[in-house]
Amino acid sequence: MVVGFTVLGWFIDGRAHTAPAFVFTGLAVGIVTACIFAYSQFRKFL
Repeated sequence: MVVGFTVLGWFIDGRAHTAPAFVFTGLAVGIVTACIFAYSQFRKFL
């Protein structure tokens, strides 16, 4: 998820010429999404 959103941000930055803005946004969204997914998976075992 982290890699996917980061690559998507990199792709959007390449098209829009907005250097690191969408890469960092994609990275943040990927990290949050991965944490939510991990939490939901671990919650099944608790």
